[in-house]
Amino acid sequence: MKSFLKMGLVVSLMTCLFVASLFVGRFIDMRALANEYQAGTRIAGVEVGGLSPDEAQVELLKQMDERRASQTISLHLYDSKVVLPVEALQLPVPDLAVDMPETVEEDATIDITMLTEAIGQIESAELQGLVEIPMLKEEIERQVNEQQNTPVSIHLAPYIDGVAEEQTVLANVYKPYLESTLLQQWANALDGYVLEPRQPFSLKDALSEMNQVVVGGESLDLFASAVYQVMAKSNLELIEHHSPSKLPYATDIGFSASVNEDHRDLIFYNPNYSPLELHTTFSNDGLIVELLGTPYLHEYELVIEDQETIQPRLEIQYSKKRRAGDSQLIENGKQGFAATLYRKEVGANQVEIETLLLARDYVAARPDIEERSVYAVPEPEPEPLIDQDLQPVIIDLPEGQVTPNVIENPQESSPDANNALQTQPSQAEEPQEDEAVKGESEPTYEEQKDES
Repeated sequence: MKSFLKMGLVVSLMTCLFVASLFVGRFIDMRALANEYQAGTRIAGVEVGGLSPDEAQVELLKQMDERRASQTISLHLYDSKVVLPVEALQLPVPDLAVDMPETVEEDATIDITMLTEAIGQIESAELQGLVEIPMLKEEIERQVNEQQNTPVSIHLAPYIDGVAEEQTVLANVYKPYLESTLLQQWANALDGYVLEPRQPFSLKDALSEMNQVVVGGESLDLFASAVYQVMAKSNLELIEHHSPSKLPYATDIGFSASVNEDHRDLIFYNPNYSPLELHTTFSNDGLIVELLGTPYLHEYELVIEDQETIQPRLEIQYSKKRRAGDSQLIENGKQGFAATLYRKEVGANQVEIETLLLARDYVAARPDIEERSVYAVPEPEPEPLIDQDLQPVIIDLPEGQVTPNVIENPQESSPDANNALQTQPSQAEEPQEDEAVKGESEPTYEEQKDES
């Protein structure tokens, strides 16, 4: 009986020791596991499974710095752009030495003060009080958390009061119908053509890209003039422009443009950070060209100044086929024109913000052409003089003055006139009269008698 009790005590003691060893081992294992995160644990979007809290803290800080450097946030409006400072992206990084969460998934946020300051740096317009900043902040945070380590670019137009539309007609031009097969082909090909942001647009290259034949002439000048007028009434920058030799159909001076297959082209540059669309339609009603894009905060107006009318000059051509002295106007000239196109940017209350010179449009005058004979008309022979028609001219001279009559043509004078000339005293006799007047007195009778 006593031996049985001793065996029971021994078994019980061994069982207690075994159970205690199990608890101690389990406690040691739990302490070891407590210093490492389980596989699949993410903190602030970073995988930290298998890392200790200190190691996870270092990895989190490293990942956050890399994310701020790669995930830039930019805001753009038309042709202006600003980048938020890296400090504006606030990433939640817990202190893992104190807190040891199993899973932490907190979203990144945007500092609203830095966001407001960045909006104030947009140069396109005065945006103070116009931007829905809370809505904009929410959209930025959504894109930042959904697309980590990816740059985020936000267009401000949808968040500006009064500019909620994504796209609208910025400018349009209508031209009356002109019968032309090529004009219809060009309009159909360029309908919906996209002007890429920060890229140039060439009308000649766009037509070639759409497999269209570029043939200079009245139709292409009309099409180029419509595109030119539409794009000029926007914030696009003019790079190349040429005036036509003749004003296109239904086009006012100042709005004409010319493109041909050689050296002439029409080129604009799109400075915006968003694309624009060119819509062109042609029907029996005429040609319609429209430019679609984000609505502008300001209005653009086209103004024609320095308009000038140039009168045609006269050009003379000579021909052997015309008889002597004949001439005829064979071609009527046409007036030329010149004008300067300006673009004005007008803000609220019609306040002029800026005036920009776009181009000088010049259409040369066509001269009047007159054709003349190379042979001159012979001059008529002079008629012979008749003696009976000539009469002597007698001039009464003052007393004491002796002047011979002057006959312009003594050879053609009559004999009577020559006789009258001989009866007049000549200048050779004048010294004799002068000698009698020099102070010598006439001799007396006695002196004459003595001399005799």
